[in-house]
Amino acid sequence: MKWKSLLLAFLALWVVPAAASAGWEERASERRMKAEQAAERGDFEQAIAENKEALVLYQRNRAGAPLIDTRLDLASGYAALGEQHLAAEAATDAVKDARALGD
Repeated sequence: MKWKSLLLAFLALWVVPAAASAGWEERASERRMKAEQAAERGDFEQAIAENKEALVLYQRNRAGAPLIDTRLDLASGYAALGEQHLAAEAATDAVKDARALGD
């Protein structure tokens, strides 16, 4: 009976969280695609919202280059809305991430 408890503990700690995080890249890519489509329609608020969702996934999973690209897309979206301070902040964050990666 003790082995069943150990097995359940293992599943709870390792397998379930891994399964939950599986597919994050696909979800992030979908968000980026939706953001691009929104930007093409001129719906920059929606593009920003989608990119923010992708950004969270990239940050959580420490995805280097896609994180930087997403920050730059956020900067573009903010600039299109006239939010220059937010655009500058997103671009600055992209530069910081690039330096951290050695780019």
